[in-house]
Parts: sequence; structure tokens; C-alpha cells
Amino acid sequence: MSIIDVSVLPSLSEGFTNTVIESMAAGNPFVVTDVGGNSEAVVHGKTGFVVPPKNSDKLAEAISILLHNQKLAKTMGEAGRKRAEQIFSIETMIDKIENLYISILNKKNYTMNKIH
Repeated sequence: MSIIDVSVLPSLSEGFTNTVIESMAAGNPFVVTDVGGNSEAVVHGKTGFVVPPKNSDKLAEAISILLHNQKLAKTMGEAGRKRAEQIFSIETMIDKIENLYISILNKKNYTMNKIH
């Protein structure tokens, strides 16, 4: 991934794909369509561009901007790398899941204690 100038995911439907996070972690700016979890990962104008699905003109424009402005592409790629490390690292995801389980268990215990 280190030789890629711009990562592009022009999906019409998507879940939350690891490809976006992996590419961001490699420092690549990203152009994605606004479907699924893409806009949760890519911050429009900061880590890349989020364009409407089925809009090839906007997709091409965003790709062109990044290919013709290496400074912007590098800045967005670095911001994406930092975002991937801070928000989507394995450690962060484990902490989030663990906290979710704890909150569910605490709520269940609270509910069970109220019943008795």
C-alpha cells in the first residue's frame, strides 16, 4: 500500500470495510462514496473525500484534486493515519467492546436488582 497515491472505494453499498482503515493506516488519502460506514472512517476534507454514490463526476474530481495536489494528499494521508491509529486501533476497539460489555452487564445487574 505504500506505493499507492490515492485509495478509492466507489461502492454503491458497503458495510464498514477494513480496506479503508488499512489504507488510512498506511498513510493514503481516501476517496469513498457516502455509503455504509465509509463516512464514519473518512472525514471529508480532512482525511480524504466523501462523494455521493453513482456520481462519477464528483468521484473523478476528488481523485484529480488529490493526484494534482501532493501536499494536500500527504496532509490528508497523515491525518488518516493518525485517525486510524487513534480511533480504529486494535487496542481502542478492544477497549470499546470491553466497555460496552461492562455497561450491558452493569445495566442488567441494575435491572435484576430492581426486580428483586
